[in-house]
Amino acid sequence: MAVTELSRSQLVRGLAAYHELAGEKAWPPLVWSFERGYRFCEVPTNSNSGNAAGSR
Repeated sequence: MAVTELSRSQLVRGLAAYHELAGEKAWPPLVWSFERGYRFCEVPTNSNSGNAAGSR
């Protein structure tokens, strides 16, 4: 967040807006990892589903 100078709420709202727009326009998903940060991914990997399940 410090790199973009956006607040946490601005960042969350922006990511949510991208998620909604990407679904409507069939854009690639945006994924996050510790090693690479946020990136576009043509095919979601199984490692993302493991991260989501681990955070519950």
